[in-house]
Amino acid sequence: ATFAMVLPNFPESAREKREPTLDDTNRTITSNKNIFIFVFLVLCVTAASFNYFEKLWILKSSSSGSSSGIIYGSAINNNGYINQRDTTFQNTPMCNSSGECGEDPHIPSPRTVYSAKTKKQYEMWWEAHAKLKRSATEYAERRRNSNSNTTNSDSKPAMILIGDSITEEWLGTSMGKYHEPWKDIPQIMQDLFVPRYDPLVLAIGGDQTQHLLWRLQHGELLDGIVQDDSLFIMLIGTNNIGSGSLPEPTARGVIAVAEYILQRFDTGRLLLLQLLPRGDNQRLKNICPPQCQDDGTTPLESFMPYVRKVNDITKGEVQKLQTIHGQERIDLVDCGSLFVKENDLEGTGSVNMQTVHVKKNLMPDFLHPNAKGQRLLAQCILDCIDGSC
Repeated sequence: ATFAMVLPNFPESAREKREPTLDDTNRTITSNKNIFIFVFLVLCVTAASFNYFEKLWILKSSSSGSSSGIIYGSAINNNGYINQRDTTFQNTPMCNSSGECGEDPHIPSPRTVYSAKTKKQYEMWWEAHAKLKRSATEYAERRRNSNSNTTNSDSKPAMILIGDSITEEWLGTSMGKYHEPWKDIPQIMQDLFVPRYDPLVLAIGGDQTQHLLWRLQHGELLDGIVQDDSLFIMLIGTNNIGSGSLPEPTARGVIAVAEYILQRFDTGRLLLLQLLPRGDNQRLKNICPPQCQDDGTTPLESFMPYVRKVNDITKGEVQKLQTIHGQERIDLVDCGSLFVKENDLEGTGSVNMQTVHVKKNLMPDFLHPNAKGQRLLAQCILDCIDGSC
């Protein structure tokens, strides 16, 4: 009776317990079956497209400017899983057989599945970038404090060295980790650069123009460190052609980095080093296709025609930048002849790019200068600073 008072308007039949009929049971079974089919289809679609969304996540997370990408997959210790994820990187070349590249040399980009060979290398790049950001912050703070101390007569001009592995050698590291073959090179920087300049090295092995441009825009190049007597030493681009990019877009990427520096700072001087000779021709098979001989299947015989083309284009573009920003703001530095045999030099002293033989005693792997080669390179840079570019 009390229940009836609570629900006075409900008909008596609505409050009576009714036994389920056969129709009710069939409807329940059909509904559950539809739910099961829907969930099953969702799981199938998710599993089938996992690699696609995984690749997209890597690209999106890295382009956000966050180092969150370094935690990708790190929470899972199963080796099978990690190896499976590595195939995402290994099976994604920078440029496909049609010549379409996943990254554009003149558009800022961090490392992605296109430019990192493995998951570990991808993570190492983010760690190296974070390390360089810390170094840049400490450097900028130290220089601000030094400049504010008017009694400090020992303040030296800033020298910012930016680039790839050839520049990272000055730190004795490769992708931020100690590298035994380069252990003696930091001392050369101490001997030749430090007496006159205050150097900061912002370089990561394997970087291409788009990676350097991205790093400079995301915390490595800070305001307040550049003055009238500051120097930028820049060498970048050889990894672009080593990954399958053509000379024209590679040169465009080189100039994009130079333009960014000149536009961001209205003072300071930029020394743009031309690409050094390279004789690691065994790597050419890795970029064919798309970069092959006319038959479309035979690898190129040498990187040197591409190196020369990049340098030729860059030379013309630097002249344009000198017209816009002033001749005193940017110089082109050619140190390439130091690394090739004398019979490979043309009458003008420039490198004959068709028959070049790199000196193994200066570049043991035909790509990276050793300590002796870096000492020559450092002296070439100083000679340009002193007026012999």
